[in-house]
Amino acid sequence: MKRLQWIVQLLLSVILIAFGLFILFGEKETFITIIMVILGTLAIVSGIVSIATLGTYKFGKFNHGAVVVKSTVAIIVGVLAIILPLATLYTTWKIFIYILAAEMALSSIISFLTAVAAHSHGLPVSRLIQEGLISLLVAIVLFIFPEGVGSLIVVILGIAVMVVGATIGGLAIYQKKHSDKDTIEAVDVEITKES
Repeated sequence: MKRLQWIVQLLLSVILIAFGLFILFGEKETFITIIMVILGTLAIVSGIVSIATLGTYKFGKFNHGAVVVKSTVAIIVGVLAIILPLATLYTTWKIFIYILAAEMALSSIISFLTAVAAHSHGLPVSRLIQEGLISLLVAIVLFIFPEGVGSLIVVILGIAVMVVGATIGGLAIYQKKHSDKDTIEAVDVEITKES
């Protein structure tokens, strides 16, 4: 059974490394489309979660409305990210990056305003501040490097998959070497009978 497990680990390692190489040197447009769909799905989930957790915070109409606007925009951007890859990819990707950057900047501002309102009511604000900082950082990166983001994500994804594959392979080889050393060799035993 251990031998079969070792073979499966090595095969998985080889498959992951090959897949990572395919991501790096294969057809980038397909992976950019997949990334857009993933980003769109995350934006939709983020919008739905923001609306769903809105009731836990009790504060003014402005902040309530701002969170609803932020969530609605996130859902719309998410739907666009999933639908737009059907059009020409390069133009769609560039437009979507700017739309996503604007949505992230708006999300960041609203998160900070909501954190201020929640703090004044004695509510915990660490999650809102973290969300605001992450959104602001992503927005800045998207505005500064709109064209390089897609290629960068594909390269990072390819390298990450290859590292996971190499790690699995390395661990399989390491375990195989150490399991061979742990086997017990035959021991001569002499039984003597006392008179």
